[in-house]
Amino acid sequence: RPITRKEGMIPLVAFGLFGLVLGSFLATVADRLDTAAPFWRGRSRCNHCHAVLTWFELIPIVGYIAHRGTCRH
Repeated sequence: RPITRKEGMIPLVAFGLFGLVLGSFLATVADRLDTAAPFWRGRSRCNHCHAVLTWFELIPIVGYIAHRGTCRH
């Protein structure tokens, strides 16, 4: 049975989402290693005002677009 276009897109979307999540996590690890903060503890904070980010703001790309790349506070 040939693979349809719709079935072929599912793995691409899944790998894309996985890449966004992994990239976000690795960016957090790199940032926290730079400041000597443990990456496995504590919540993520805004780089500008240091407010704790909500769960919605932690979703890669979505939080950035929702706030137009600026601080929410």
